[in-house]
Amino acid sequence: MGLLGEMMAWMCKVSGAEYLTTFLETWHSITQAETLKIEKGWRVAGIFPGNFTRWAGDQQEYRACEVYMYRFINEGDKYATKPEEWQLHPELQRLWEALETFNRRLTEKD
Repeated sequence: MGLLGEMMAWMCKVSGAEYLTTFLETWHSITQAETLKIEKGWRVAGIFPGNFTRWAGDQQEYRACEVYMYRFINEGDKYATKPEEWQLHPELQRLWEALETFNRRLTEKD
């Protein structure tokens, strides 16, 4: 991570923030790879097709797709509701469990 990235990571940790979120463009795999390499702890929240309208030039626009990621810092996970407190439909519960399995693999790499 370069100096700017290190400074931003430091500022996040000392700011008192408990939760970080970012989105990654689906067309830019380099940014996706770099975000996953920065530090363990980033988790995928989902992939959102058509979430943002983007300028395509010549009075045209398109609907972009992003990968949303989140991360608890400064013990922020202690303040979040726990999955066992949620009331999810069984299909959504299975989705959550699949995301958790995937995210565990992300945080265990290296």
